[in-house]
Amino acid sequence: MNIPLSGYDIDERHEFSTSSGSTAGVEGAWFFSPYIGLGGRFAVSNTAIIVNGTEAEANTFDAISLSAGSYFSYPLSSRFSIGSKLLGGFVHYPKLQLNDITVPQRNGFSFGSGLSLTFRATEHYGMKLFLNYNLMPSHSRRHAEWMNTLVAGSSFLILF
Repeated sequence: MNIPLSGYDIDERHEFSTSSGSTAGVEGAWFFSPYIGLGGRFAVSNTAIIVNGTEAEANTFDAISLSAGSYFSYPLSSRFSIGSKLLGGFVHYPKLQLNDITVPQRNGFSFGSGLSLTFRATEHYGMKLFLNYNLMPSHSRRHAEWMNTLVAGSSFLILF
């Protein structure tokens, strides 16, 4: 579930923000020690759009991102561990058509971090609760503002 923390201006007459939405993705990391690893994430996000304080019906804001970076883990017990990550990546926004406004596609660099709590149910299966913070460029090329999002969710894990 995406929780937007900011918005930005598309042009002089239109302010753009998003409401809550959803994210689906694949994430993985290889830990070369019990505490430090390298990994990446591929995610697709979809959220409803709010223009000038009014929800733009039948319009959604999409983002496709690919990130890589450092992952950290600290075992609390044989079944529980806490984790964090620092990621840098690439984000792609497809062309966006809002009634009388066309916002062209855009690519840019993104940054992210996160916290997690992992439960290892068996040797190879587990469950994770996580909270991720992402800093992404705006969809509009005219403005240097950044979008801030918070992603809260859970995942099921296959552990090797």
